[in-house]
Amino acid sequence: MDVSAPINKADEVEIEEPKFDDAALDFSIGTVSSAVLQGLLRSICETIPEAKNMAIQHLLVTKAKVPISPDSKWDQNANKDINASDQELGRRRPRYSQCENCKKEFDTLENTPTACRYHTEEACADEDSHLFVDNDFFGPDEADCDDELRKEYPECFVFECCDGNLRDNPDGCETDWHKEATSHVVARSEHMARVAPETHVAKKARIL
Repeated sequence: MDVSAPINKADEVEIEEPKFDDAALDFSIGTVSSAVLQGLLRSICETIPEAKNMAIQHLLVTKAKVPISPDSKWDQNANKDINASDQELGRRRPRYSQCENCKKEFDTLENTPTACRYHTEEACADEDSHLFVDNDFFGPDEADCDDELRKEYPECFVFECCDGNLRDNPDGCETDWHKEATSHVVARSEHMARVAPETHVAKKARIL
């Protein structure tokens, strides 16, 4: 085909710009940094009330709707947390949090007695594994600090809590409710105290 020849209008391919933009936007959302996305979402919420309301519906939840974990002091007769006032139960809080045990993000609305799987001990290099046979380059202590070795030889790293290894049992030997990380609670409390000091939500946040 002669690329220098004039293009016949009948041969032109119409590009659906909206569809092209959707694909490009989807790729950008999947590859841009979280800091950029967070900044963009804040800007959108500040300028578009409907977007702000949608974000509130998806990212915040009232404490009264959060499933009850055994750690909560709950009055079954009154059906309320005895440590929380009616105002606190109706006040919105972040729906998503970080778990102290499994170190993963979780949805507080979907927290159940079997939602979290974790190990109570860290995985350490097994000095009797094949990784260290006739190995003069590094030992178990050095391997413990090498993330690449953990990925390449997961069977050589054993959890002391259950004798399972990173290959066969990476998720955990214990099952429980997700427990909100103390660091996340403190960060939320400090943020509320800084951004909304005039409200009583700046008081010490309570772990679910």
